[in-house]
Amino acid sequence: MKKKVKKDFNIIFGTIIFVLLIGSAFAIDWIFGVGFVVGFFLSVWNKVLEKNFLIPVFIFIGALIIRYALFALLPNVLNAQDYFSLGISLVLFLLILIVGWKVKRGKVRF
Repeated sequence: MKKKVKKDFNIIFGTIIFVLLIGSAFAIDWIFGVGFVVGFFLSVWNKVLEKNFLIPVFIFIGALIIRYALFALLPNVLNAQDYFSLGISLVLFLLILIVGWKVKRGKVRF
């Protein structure tokens, strides 16, 4: 009985967090909003939301980090003038992309 109550609480609280974040997700960009909605529904479908109610927050922050990497750092990689700036830009881009992916999957420990 206690496990079912906790599972239901996680689902309800996670959905409330999702509803609160969805407006800002679509305010950032419509593609970001659609990706956020798809990520949330995948977490419900795979029953990951039942384990931790903070999954929508992880999805939002991870997707925001990935969006930053793609739209702010990718042009630096493509417009690099020499090999040194290309290497640094590429390393930063990949590092931020990997961190965003890990956060989005909820694999970060506090």
